[in-house]
Amino acid sequence: MTALAALLCSCAGKRDKPPSGLANPWKEVDGPEAAASEAGFEITVPEQIEGYGAPVYRVTENMIEVLYQAGEDRLVIRKAPLTRTEGVKDNIAGDYSKYEEFRIIDGIDFCLETRGNTGLINNAVWDDGTMNYAVIVNPGTSHGLELSVIMELMKAVK
Repeated sequence: MTALAALLCSCAGKRDKPPSGLANPWKEVDGPEAAASEAGFEITVPEQIEGYGAPVYRVTENMIEVLYQAGEDRLVIRKAPLTRTEGVKDNIAGDYSKYEEFRIIDGIDFCLETRGNTGLINNAVWDDGTMNYAVIVNPGTSHGLELSVIMELMKAVK
């Protein structure tokens, strides 16, 4: 036992700072033009979404993210190039929460997949044949958006 105590004591004080976690892959930029310059493609999103603050643009490798926040409520819009292989749909939402409801809504020029709870949507993903899109609202909660609001966002996001 004394050997173990001596080993543990010999490690004490050798670490001057706590171990770091994963590096943050997101880089905040000054608006849609800067995001397009960094990512290599453009994004169009609403300048304002009722009930949320001004958009914050962030980029990471091959993806643009626009964050709207109001207190604890978060709404995120993402766009990235389509990379799927045959039969496998891309999901750029990054939300792995468990939801009670899953729906697929086929439109004329889109296929929307939604996930949520209590009739509201927390996670919506779709593509236009070349780009992937996602809207993520308060992931893992029952504080989502109605389908009509998601559909309006789909029309506005390019």
